[in-house]
Amino acid sequence: MHTARLFAEGCDADFKVVTAQHPEDNLFDLFLGNMNSFYLSYPITQLCSEPDELEKIRTVGRRLWQDFTVYDPMDVKDMDLVTPVGDVEDKKEELGEKVVEQIKSRTIDLDYQFIRQSDFMVVVYPFDKMSSGVLCEMNCAYEHHKPIYAITDGKHKGVFFERMCTEIFDDFEALKEFLTHRYIEGKGVI
Repeated sequence: MHTARLFAEGCDADFKVVTAQHPEDNLFDLFLGNMNSFYLSYPITQLCSEPDELEKIRTVGRRLWQDFTVYDPMDVKDMDLVTPVGDVEDKKEELGEKVVEQIKSRTIDLDYQFIRQSDFMVVVYPFDKMSSGVLCEMNCAYEHHKPIYAITDGKHKGVFFERMCTEIFDDFEALKEFLTHRYIEGKGVI
């Protein structure tokens, strides 16, 4: 990825990273800049034990896919190599500690790349207890001057979370209405 980025910079070309799971029909709009993009952030580790909740959150991204390019961190499958169903310690021994650490580091780098190349971030957060991963992703977006829009359960998330959010919504419909007005209607597309 580093070499491709340097080559793109040398050619004064745009550089984007996508996953193998990125929908093909969305690539045209992505590379020609026809639609805005966002990074979908949510507490993956906390949701792994709640697959129905995880699927609800991923559905938020899919429901917006028609009008936006969505970067969903669960589309990156590298961590499946490190944390498969079964004993994680056995897998670490099989791969080797150094490889496991490289996979983890690479996953974080990809998430940050998706955030940097996005126009904004959408955070879906259904829990009271904060996730360090979500806060780190929000901080990356905040430092790169990306608006952060959050859907929460209405419960207080803490001053750091609230300070980084540009807007906080109680539900998906309120977020969708806001995004439509802010990013789509202004372009003359409905």
